[in-house]
Amino acid sequence: MKSQEDSLFLPIAITYISLFLLGIFYFSFLQNFITIPTCPIYSYLGFPCPACGMTRATYALANGDFFSSICYNPTIFYFAFVTPIYLFIQCLHRFFHIKFSISFRYIFYVGLSIMLIFWIFNIIKT
Repeated sequence: MKSQEDSLFLPIAITYISLFLLGIFYFSFLQNFITIPTCPIYSYLGFPCPACGMTRATYALANGDFFSSICYNPTIFYFAFVTPIYLFIQCLHRFFHIKFSISFRYIFYVGLSIMLIFWIFNIIKT
């Protein structure tokens, strides 16, 4: 019988890989032609959203500037390194029947906690 986490694996993997490929395509070809608008939450409400700085952090990480990437939004390292490791382990578990598996619930709550802590810090900072 499939668990709920097994049914979440494919949508998570497709979304992550699609966003990763879209980001590579944007930073490689479209960056000079299409500008990403400013954060509407920050523009209209005056305080940053939880993902504020994520685009700048991704750009800095793509250019190898790890320190600036952390300063813009430290959540990027979680999405750039922990999520692929989770997907790799789940692939091993799903396709090669390796017994080691990580619960998506733990991955999700740790990522959400990191994002909320940074968001609170960012609100206090502004």
